[in-house]
Amino acid sequence: MSEVSRPLISDLNPTQVGGCGRPRDGMQVRIVDLHDNEVAPGTVGELIVCGDAPWTLNHGDNADAEATARAWRNGWCHTGDAFRQGAGIRIMRDRF
Repeated sequence: MSEVSRPLISDLNPTQVGGCGRPRDGMQVRIVDLHDNEVAPGTVGELIVCGDAPWTLNHGDNADAEATARAWRNGWCHTGDAFRQGAGIRIMRDRF
């Protein structure tokens, strides 16, 4: 997604099926439930991201204040994507 500027990176030639990598330097990621509480490893939740520097993410949806309010809550960009944390710090994409 263009709003979050590639928050996850993976190693060259990854071998883990379904893996999306790990947070890149300068990005914080969390996997949360509907109330923005972090979920346990292995539990599906929504990926949310926050950059260490304020200019690394967009600041909202142009001319759509409601979409901006839905996406930006509690200082985090809510991607709307379902993820789960696998073994270690790897992030796995999942489906709702």
